[in-house]
Amino acid sequence: MRNWLVLWALVVALVVSAPCAFGATGEVHLDAGYAFRADRSTGVESSWQNGSALFVGVAREFRPGFEISGRVSFRSSRFSEYHGGRDFDVHVPETMFGPYHSGSLRAIEATLGAQTVHSGRVRLTQGFSVGVMVARLPRAWRDTWDMNYPEDVYQEVAFDTGKVVFKPLVGLGTGLVFPCFDSAGIGVSGELWVSPNVPWSHYLLWPQLTVFLQVRHW
Repeated sequence: MRNWLVLWALVVALVVSAPCAFGATGEVHLDAGYAFRADRSTGVESSWQNGSALFVGVAREFRPGFEISGRVSFRSSRFSEYHGGRDFDVHVPETMFGPYHSGSLRAIEATLGAQTVHSGRVRLTQGFSVGVMVARLPRAWRDTWDMNYPEDVYQEVAFDTGKVVFKPLVGLGTGLVFPCFDSAGIGVSGELWVSPNVPWSHYLLWPQLTVFLQVRHW
C-alpha cells in the first residue's frame, strides 16, 4: 500500500506539472473508483484471478478539449490454477502430483495517457494510455512423490513463479461523466488493456468497465 501511494504521488506530480511547462493552466480533476474486469490473459499471470481493481487518477487540461491523464491501479488476486508456459520435466510414470497451491498476487499498474473531451451537460472522453504493471508473483508449488514410496513427499515450485515481473500496458477507452454538482460528477467508462509478451502466445488482455467519482478543480 505504501508503494502504491508513493507511485500515485509521482503520477500526480507529473500530470499536474508537465502541462505547466508548456504554459497550460487549465482545469484539473481527480478520479477515484473501481474497475470490473473480464480477464482474457494467458501465461503464468493468468494463474491468479484478475476480476477487479481499485484506482485513482488525475487529469489536467492541456488545451481546450484535450487532457493529459494519469492513473494508478491496485489489485490483490487469489490463486486459481497454474497456467505456466511449461510443466515440470518429469517423465517417470510412477511420479504422482498433488494440486497447486500459492498465495495472493499483488499488482500495481501505473499509466499515463492523453484524451479528448467533448464538454457539455455530459462530458464524453476518448483516450489512449501506456504504462507498466509491476506484479509480485508468489511461489506456486505442489507435492510430488513416487507412488512406490508415498511417504517421501517433496515440493516442486512451478516455473516463472516466486518473482517480481514488469509488463508494459497499452489501453484504449471511452467514457461519460454525469454531473452531480458544479465540481463533481459520476463517471463510467469502457476500456481495453493489452500487453503483448514473448512468446506471443502469452499475453495480458482484459476489457474492463470502470465506475468512478470525479472532482474538478481550477
